[in-house]
Amino acid sequence: GLLYIDESVPDLHELNETPDQALVKIPYEKLCPGSAALDKLQADFR
Repeated sequence: GLLYIDESVPDLHELNETPDQALVKIPYEKLCPGSAALDKLQADFR
């Protein structure tokens, strides 16, 4: 089969703004900012 790649469209990592480094190397405090940040994030979706 053929695979068509449109390089003018951003890829999934660009759209989701994922970090360049591996998640395992990012400090826990940055990955899990605490319950207050989670509450604010959930409030944005209500």
